[in-house]
Amino acid sequence: MKICILTTSFPAHNGHHQSPFVFNFAKTLSEKVNVDIICPFYAESSDKEERWGNLKIHRFRYLPSKMQTLISGGGIPSNFKRSLLAKLQLPLLYLSMLFKSVKYVKECDIIHVQWSLTGLIGMVLKNMYKKPLILTERGSSLNEAMKFSVTRKVLTWILKSCDYITTNNFEQLRVINTLGFTKNIETIPNGIDVEKFSPQDQIEIRQKLGLPLNRKIVLYVGWLIENKGISSLLECCKMITEIIPELLFLLVGEGIDKKNYMQYVVDNGLEGNVKFTGAQKPASIPHYMNAADVLILPSFSEGRPNVVPEAMACGLPVIATNVNGTPEFIKSGIDGVLVEPGKPECMKDELLKLICDEKFYASIKEKCRSAVITNNLTWENTADRYIRIYGKMLENV
Repeated sequence: MKICILTTSFPAHNGHHQSPFVFNFAKTLSEKVNVDIICPFYAESSDKEERWGNLKIHRFRYLPSKMQTLISGGGIPSNFKRSLLAKLQLPLLYLSMLFKSVKYVKECDIIHVQWSLTGLIGMVLKNMYKKPLILTERGSSLNEAMKFSVTRKVLTWILKSCDYITTNNFEQLRVINTLGFTKNIETIPNGIDVEKFSPQDQIEIRQKLGLPLNRKIVLYVGWLIENKGISSLLECCKMITEIIPELLFLLVGEGIDKKNYMQYVVDNGLEGNVKFTGAQKPASIPHYMNAADVLILPSFSEGRPNVVPEAMACGLPVIATNVNGTPEFIKSGIDGVLVEPGKPECMKDELLKLICDEKFYASIKEKCRSAVITNNLTWENTADRYIRIYGKMLENV
């Protein structure tokens, strides 16, 4: 069986931070079936044709690498909303992906597109080569498409062309059901590597990372963009550090709005309370999670963010916004805390409670890892479920 995966987001090189969940899925899948990945060539990439283990990677440029502003700095939805130049690049992205895909789709058994935005290319290739098409929606493009009647119609058109649809959370499944799609659709969550993301000695890890041993650390991991709620996080920081001056906020990631957030920190005298680490390799993220005391995810919109169960698997209590697929991980007040998005005051109150109430903190910390373990969310299980779907699709050809 040969699967051709089309994705607009993928690590720029082996060990890069971009969309590690797509890589982890494809890597595990490639240990069971043949997999070709069609993805962009980034400014940090070195080769158009690569092989990582069993995984064959085929990259395309749609402009000179440094001019490709649509796919970097926070992903297509964020860039598309902010920049006319990014909007003008979308047709070039589509055409380049289409031309790059032709050779590999022609030889594959099944086309598997990531995000509904990529589904347009999948539609064309399906009609050209009469190949079965499966679409996996991961949140961002679906959330944006549902906001406007025109984009909802385009989304419906794309979904009608698919032989099978999967989502990575149950909220997305419900949304797609409202568009009339109830057959050949299911939710398949991402996997979690619970051996990689596991509790470690905090003092030892902090020494390794050069972090202070005597301060409480609040961690954020992700894109530094508006949709991730970083402004709310920094407002929360400003309020809570008036009460706990020694608190340190550690922001791990890059993004198109980073300069604005850094300026906010300077303007509000928070240089001693906020540290921007830049993007870190996926292999180092468990270290940051074990160095921290709390992880906060203040997003306005999400798919099913892996950073939440990864932190929980490290035994790190999580405060996250009650949006999209995030509540599927957390029973608020039991194994984590949920807050409403865009309310830094509420975030501050919950963070204070978690930090200052030792009994409550210990209770959350004790339960959060087991909450992930009992769900048995592994990449092996995820890949096996997709292989069963592929088999069904080929039976119907």
